Amino acid sequence: MYAGLRRASTSRHVLYDRFECGDAPKARVPKFCESKVPQWAAILHHHLKRDKIIPLSHPQANEIKHNPNGYEVLMLLMYPYHPQFTDNGILIRPHPQQGRHSLEEHFRRCEFYYYEQRCYLGTDHNWKDDIHLIRFLDSCQNADILRTLYNQEKHVPTCQYKFKRERIVATLKEYIMSPAFVLMGGRPSVTSATQGSRATAPLGYDAFC
Repeated sequence: MYAGLRRASTSRHVLYDRFECGDAPKARVPKFCESKVPQWAAILHHHLKRDKIIPLSHPQANEIKHNPNGYEVLMLLMYPYHPQFTDNGILIRPHPQQGRHSLEEHFRRCEFYYYEQRCYLGTDHNWKDDIHLIRFLDSCQNADILRTLYNQEKHVPTCQYKFKRERIVATLKEYIMSPAFVLMGGRPSVTSATQGSRATAPLGYDAFC
């Protein structure tokens, strides 16, 4: 329950931010409660401004303590737990890069990223889409060489199975261990080289849920 103290008077009702006090059909609060709304805000503020009520570690502790609008303070406390709340950091998070991770680890991190984007943004990563697969390849080490080797086989009908979601990591490991990869200037990472002999089909994010 929250409302602001900003008042917008009309002929029949009074608006308090989120509360509409009045006799209108859409009013949530009866008009006789209108005089009580500012008191509720003051009571909330008086309680929340006290020491040890809001932890100092809270990212908005100072704003909560010094904001005289108790309803706005209550909103700051409660909105992160609302089902529709989305942290802006999730919305602008960049695509994971392989870095020092193994291909299996990198694949799982990307799967989680795609799953997260689908939940919050409604986007869908399709491993059968050439653009989506290139996006994954570009996040791997030696991306230029891997893309060159991929371009050589992507139009070959008998090689299409190599680029399915269940097979892509094993395919990239085969590329990395091939003579063509070395001739093109690639240098297998220590992680990839030690795990190349036991390449297996990767498990996606859904296997861990």
